[in-house]
Amino acid sequence: MLRLTALAMVGKDEPPTRKVYRLPMERDQTVITTADIVLDGMAMHEAALEHDWSEVRFRCHLIAKSAEKAGMIGVGLAALAVEQQLGLPGYESLGGYAEAMRDLSDEIDALPSDKP
Repeated sequence: MLRLTALAMVGKDEPPTRKVYRLPMERDQTVITTADIVLDGMAMHEAALEHDWSEVRFRCHLIAKSAEKAGMIGVGLAALAVEQQLGLPGYESLGGYAEAMRDLSDEIDALPSDKP
């Protein structure tokens, strides 16, 4: 759980007081899930640049599962589309995976940010 802590000095002879600010649990989990999806998306693109298609499939799977749990339908479907275009390990890809990866990136970019 995300926890923000602030220390306040009361006086010279008094110990500092500690205030803990908590975000609502649902919002915490959404922020964490979004961050996980963004990091997995970055790792997926790095793996694609290295032609490590097993890693790309793995990252797509992680993104799809995280998105499914969080109700991020567009992201989940886009991740599954990348997996489908790559095909099964050991077989030639169906082609079109670059466009599917771009679509996944667009879906991730469209996720709401936590900025005020």
